[in-house]
Amino acid sequence: MINIIFSNTLPLSSLHKKTILLFTEDKKGEVLKYKNKIFAGAIVPYLIYNGKLYKSGYLVIDLFENVLKISLFSLKEPFKFKFSKKAKSLFFLFDGFSIFSDYFFSCISGITKFLNVFGGGCGSRFYYGFPNIFFKGKFYEDACLACELKKNFFINLFHGFKVKYASFSPTKISSYGREILEINYEPALEYYKKIISKIEKKYINSISRDIFSRYPLGLISYRKGVLIKDIIDINKERKSIKLASGVALYEPLSLLFANKEDLIFADKYFIEKNKIKTKYGFIFSCFSRKEILKKDMKKEISLISKNFDINFGFLSIGELTNLGLGRNIIYNKTNLLVGLEKCS
Repeated sequence: MINIIFSNTLPLSSLHKKTILLFTEDKKGEVLKYKNKIFAGAIVPYLIYNGKLYKSGYLVIDLFENVLKISLFSLKEPFKFKFSKKAKSLFFLFDGFSIFSDYFFSCISGITKFLNVFGGGCGSRFYYGFPNIFFKGKFYEDACLACELKKNFFINLFHGFKVKYASFSPTKISSYGREILEINYEPALEYYKKIISKIEKKYINSISRDIFSRYPLGLISYRKGVLIKDIIDINKERKSIKLASGVALYEPLSLLFANKEDLIFADKYFIEKNKIKTKYGFIFSCFSRKEILKKDMKKEISLISKNFDINFGFLSIGELTNLGLGRNIIYNKTNLLVGLEKCS
């Protein structure tokens, strides 16, 4: 049995030690008011419920007998991570703005490689970091919730971006690879502007959020297709590029591109290609896709919900899975879909 509840008011009577409460930032005060009655949860940018997007509200996820345990871990201490031998899947909610998340999930890949791993990054839709993971009456930063599950699930992911320019490499980085200071020994921002100018066939003097949303970076030496590295900000003084997830020094990168038509086409193609219907579907859709789709984000959520009888989730700040790789990867600008029960 699975029970999913969406509500504009705090559904206290539906909460217990094996439920997860997702909620938007405006609900934080109410959660703190009843903090001793809530076991585990997280702040997310937007909620998804039955094909619709919600800017405000609560979402209760109750997987009942599927849940073995819900635990809190520090992203700074991966070697303290452990789980039950009975677990077949691990569902994570993690601080999407933590610089330690790539490190944590990479370090635990060895012990989770035989499990289904999936999850999403949590936090503010206003692109700033703060304690957003809730556990036993407190909010935590640089942390994650790990929900151990008894079953395997159907996992799929896709994005719709294509390579426009390759290849180049970061030659100076900081913040665990989340800030690129130099590309090919030139200031990173200047090199990025140069490539964009070449593609757009006009000189680009300044880089707006609209530009770097449509032109993210990507790893080209990636056997499951292109892995997107989302640009979340630029620093004009340092002439640097800030990323949602880290890159390694000298790692080969490419410049990617998609407009809203490309993303909607990818949605339609994915649904047409993947006919497996599941009763319940967990959706992790990258929050930064909304910057490209704008009002059409509602259309995307409606489209990718079609293979699920009941669907729920949130716009995430990083999408986590080990699908087909045996190692944990945090994706960006990606739709991660998890089917919980196959329809007969």
